[in-house]
Amino acid sequence: MKKGILRILSVIACLTVLMTSVSAPAMAVTQADIDELKSDASDLASQKKELQQKLDALAGDKEAALERKNLLDQQIQNISGEIANVEAQIATYANLIDQTQQELEDAQEKEAAQYELFCQRVRAMEERGTISYWSVLFKESSFTDLLSRLEIINEIMDSDQAVIDELEALQVEIETKKADLEQQKADSESAKADLESKKTELNTQ
Repeated sequence: MKKGILRILSVIACLTVLMTSVSAPAMAVTQADIDELKSDASDLASQKKELQQKLDALAGDKEAALERKNLLDQQIQNISGEIANVEAQIATYANLIDQTQQELEDAQEKEAAQYELFCQRVRAMEERGTISYWSVLFKESSFTDLLSRLEIINEIMDSDQAVIDELEALQVEIETKKADLEQQKADSESAKADLESKKTELNTQ
């Protein structure tokens, strides 16, 4: 168990150094990084529970004082590991929030540009008097000309639809990013509250 706690502590320490290094370039983080830290946190919680059970079993046994002291030392080391884990989670959330904020701003800029492109196409078609596809068809002079005009209209419609589809996709992406950002902020605040709880628990130990 002691080796397990030390292993988790070393992993968390490495993650913290990587995320807080000033000289190193910013590293992209994902929800998978958070999930990995939460998995380590779950392992630590299980180990703490097992240690507490051993401590409870030795309660009142004066002859087991040294063993209790060793278990308490391990318990303190375990809680220290939990604190390091939560601090790493908070740092990761901070990076994730910054990334998501930037992605949201990028998507909003793309949406504005795509909307302007759509407006430009509509204005251009109005100026050319080709806003009505039917008016183009009715100008045909022969069956061959009709087929040619149909092909042109299909190309215009496909192009217009591509612009609209891209605009709609960007709007969906923006809403998703906003929801992700709010959830990440809420999770970060929860982790901060958990950190204070762990520090209190460590002081008690």
